[in-house]
Amino acid sequence: MRTHVFYNLPESACYGCQACAQICPVGAIEMLNNREGFLYPKINSTKCIECNLCEKTCPTQENVVNPLFHTLPKDVQAAWNINFEDRLTSTSGGIFYVLGRKWIENGGIVYGVDFDDHLNVVHTRVNNIAGLQRLRGSKYVQSDITGILQQVKDDLKNGLKVLFSGTPCQVGGLRTFLKKIMRI
Repeated sequence: MRTHVFYNLPESACYGCQACAQICPVGAIEMLNNREGFLYPKINSTKCIECNLCEKTCPTQENVVNPLFHTLPKDVQAAWNINFEDRLTSTSGGIFYVLGRKWIENGGIVYGVDFDDHLNVVHTRVNNIAGLQRLRGSKYVQSDITGILQQVKDDLKNGLKVLFSGTPCQVGGLRTFLKKIMRI
């Protein structure tokens, strides 16, 4: 008998961050589009080994005390790019491009949202300015983050500096996936 909370997880309780699918050691969780087009986890009960890593990683589970997700910032700041041309080719003040460019110039890796060859909105990893250009501009839809959380973890384990841009839900999923509070 499966007692997994995720088997009865209502769609309204899911952020679609994919942390559960990416933490599963046996690949028992697949992210499928619901009727509204949002990604939602579906557990293959024949593959599931009931390790409960998905529940422990999920930032939305009420029965899990997850201090990595439910934190308040100590400080909030606002900024914009002082370069007018950069602001015109960006959104939200163009600050992401400034931060990303500096990050890459200092040997870091940037994760952000791009369009794939089929115009699907996906998260991607870049390590050069040309790649960073593709991440400019808001997409205003849920991005597919498949495989990205593990890539970020691998980069951090290899000593690389990572700048991750995503929705608050995706950042929360990444933080719980990494199992430690990251400097933000």
